[in-house]
Amino acid sequence: MRENKQKIIIVLLIVNLVVTAGFGIYLRNHFQAKNDSLSLQLQSLNNSLAGLSNSISLQIVNALAGQDSLVSDVRYRYTSIDTAKKAAVLEFTVDLQAVQPNSQVYLAIREVHAAEVQEVLLAREDSLRYRAKVELALAENFEYDIVERVEGGGEALLNSDKGYIDLYTEFYERRVQMHSGGSGRTQEQMDFDIQFSVDDFGLEEFSLAQVQLDLLHNGERLDSVDITERVTSMSVQRELQDQYNIALASGQIDLGMSLEDFATSIDYQVKEESRKDYSCSYVIDYADYPELKLDIDSAEAISYKLIVTCKDGYSRSLGN
Repeated sequence: MRENKQKIIIVLLIVNLVVTAGFGIYLRNHFQAKNDSLSLQLQSLNNSLAGLSNSISLQIVNALAGQDSLVSDVRYRYTSIDTAKKAAVLEFTVDLQAVQPNSQVYLAIREVHAAEVQEVLLAREDSLRYRAKVELALAENFEYDIVERVEGGGEALLNSDKGYIDLYTEFYERRVQMHSGGSGRTQEQMDFDIQFSVDDFGLEEFSLAQVQLDLLHNGERLDSVDITERVTSMSVQRELQDQYNIALASGQIDLGMSLEDFATSIDYQVKEESRKDYSCSYVIDYADYPELKLDIDSAEAISYKLIVTCKDGYSRSLGN
């Protein structure tokens, strides 16, 4: 009898352990599921908030970028360049679409990536056109804004995008540029055709002065020739040539009239642009260099460098 009671107690204990363990496992799984659900909900909420934040930021950026600029046009021209001081005086012309009554308009200019801003008051030329001169360092590139101020302290940025003046780049890096250079060979001679441009900034003292052609053989200088007289202004020639061809085709002028006479007859006026396009050509005879025993194949070793010099002494070497 006593043994039966002990067995019953043992069975009850085992059942109790099983029930307790099962309930514990159930509770653990239940809370784990709840925790996973809460984690997923929290992650989803964070993702939604991040998406909303990005959307709002993008809308703000788009709204700002879409603002209409009240600046119709900004242009500048060089009035003087002092190479000793390494400075240039530029005259700015600013055309606006609208301004407030009794307001003043400023050119706010600074070196790219610099903090200090130089403000220049723009003088009103007429209702919506303003002008000002400013001296800037040639050794820097600049960025600018157009700012309007009214009495009482109100201020507005009139341009939607910054303007840039690449002064250093224009004066030192892009002043002389080569656009094309080709050559052709026969059994007896070799010819070169080269096109380049010079930006003289609209000032005579920076215009083209000399063009020198250095002939190279296997990279070593073979000869040097001044070909300045062979240089032709392409921009003037091309426009004049087009007018001449039209006049010939339409019968407005005699077939025997030369281009020069035609230019004189129409009182052709050259349109001044700061960048001038030029072309030049040169032919070498192999017989002039007998020591090289050149022919159509061996002349492949001939190359050139074009040295372009401006009146202020600036010089740049161009080559193939």
